[in-house]
Amino acid sequence: MSYKLFTKKKINQHLVEFKVNNLSNRYSEHIINIIEDSHTHKYSYGKSLIIGGAEGYFGAIIIASRAALSSGSRYIEVMSTQSHASSLAIHQPELISSYKLESIELEKYKNILIGPGLSQNAWSENISESLFNYISKASKNINIILDAGMLHYLSLNNMRNDRWILTPHTGEAAKLLDISSKEIESNRQKAIIQIQEKYGGIIILKGHETLVRTDTTTYMCKHGNSSMGTAGMGDCLSGIILSLTSMAIKEDYINATLFAVGAHSFIGDVIREKLGGVGLLASNVIDETKIFMNKYRS
Repeated sequence: MSYKLFTKKKINQHLVEFKVNNLSNRYSEHIINIIEDSHTHKYSYGKSLIIGGAEGYFGAIIIASRAALSSGSRYIEVMSTQSHASSLAIHQPELISSYKLESIELEKYKNILIGPGLSQNAWSENISESLFNYISKASKNINIILDAGMLHYLSLNNMRNDRWILTPHTGEAAKLLDISSKEIESNRQKAIIQIQEKYGGIIILKGHETLVRTDTTTYMCKHGNSSMGTAGMGDCLSGIILSLTSMAIKEDYINATLFAVGAHSFIGDVIREKLGGVGLLASNVIDETKIFMNKYRS
């Protein structure tokens, strides 16, 4: 799968703005080009694993999983607590569930998202410790995304990896740099550079005009709105990122990440325009994502 990226506008040598183009006043060209190969199957883009959902945070892992399915993932296993794993199929029967990390052969998964619904409890702490040990030895070909609760444990671990994607909001970014949220917001472009230099990989600093940072360039998303500031929206984004980067070829990995961020924010704008901003939920974005992806398939 390759991506035709939407509009890029270079602001200076360090910053590039990006937007989704429009067709019929809102959508103007096909952004994503999925080759319709009759020989593809559910394992064509590798098996995906999502880990999280501590007690009290079951919704986070459901949102991330549903977002990944709606944006194109074909095979997803969810590793959560035993109580959550036993009831997962009621909420989304297409998901495979497990609750024992030690029984999972992590090397069989090409795409791993860790963090939605992880909390600061003993179960989450044990999970994070085991996963950091795995990540330190993992193949460079594995697509790893750290989100939400896993970022808390990363701030205590100070591990670096040039392959992963980190998706902090302001508070999580503050933990990663051991400074205040106010300091992050005072200079978001400086903060994201510092996070990338410290932890490596691709950094996505969520918020107004979400920033994406590689080792050389900062990108600014020109979509999104304040109505998207609701619980679960970040979990939705991480699921979309998991899906779209899983389908990208290596040379297109950054563009796939930008597309995921831009699409998520753009869909939020579409929903707000159609329905208004009050009550804009992650579930609304998930439902609209499938429509969006099929409109942009050529």
